[in-house]
Amino acid sequence: MPIRDLRDEATHSEAHRIDCGASRIAERLRKPASALRAIEGGVEGPVSASDEIWIDDSLVVFDGQVLEVFGFRGERNVRFHVRNLSIDVGGPDRKGRRMVQLKARTKGSGGLGFEISEEDWAEAGPLLERVREAAS
Repeated sequence: MPIRDLRDEATHSEAHRIDCGASRIAERLRKPASALRAIEGGVEGPVSASDEIWIDDSLVVFDGQVLEVFGFRGERNVRFHVRNLSIDVGGPDRKGRRMVQLKARTKGSGGLGFEISEEDWAEAGPLLERVREAAS
């Protein structure tokens, strides 16, 4: 069965609504899924390439709801949902490094801590701020 173009049978205002809806759908399809989840989840600002960053030998990924750390110092990959995440970022030490603590709010669950160098902070800082906003 061929697909009908609803605009052929619509009034001018209905055709405009169809075009606007199709434009919104097309725009959403061009965005990565993580961007859509972040927008719908209320995280402000566009999702950028910094949602996947390397900190030393660990890949840190944030999709708007789940923060994942892959390859953390010989441990298994670690995942935190923002609703169960406590995040603490310390100020820079004399060498510009910052200590980050990620802990599950659930009692008895683990966590992890790591340092972020001054060089890595340019990418890590905005990502961790989005994580903190989503977790609050």
